[in-house]
Amino acid sequence: MDDATSMVVQFVFRNDTEEQAKAADIIAFDRLVTNEDRDILESTECDVPLDQAGREHNMPSDRPGVLMRRMLAAAIAREGGGVAEAAE
Repeated sequence: MDDATSMVVQFVFRNDTEEQAKAADIIAFDRLVTNEDRDILESTECDVPLDQAGREHNMPSDRPGVLMRRMLAAAIAREGGGVAEAAE
């Protein structure tokens, strides 16, 4: 793990039965989506500042990501670390 590497851990919580949807089909669909996400993530800049204030305008669907960045920045600050600015 480093600044340019991430690990994807994904869980699937189901409220159906094996008869309603086969586990193999669920896993195949989940893998397809994960691979699409990987293609997008691997094509983006890895050095993105956690503090996006004044840099971008977010849509309501961005709220979880914005919240995660704020929580991560707060956790880093609590541990005494600084959040470096991304190179312009």
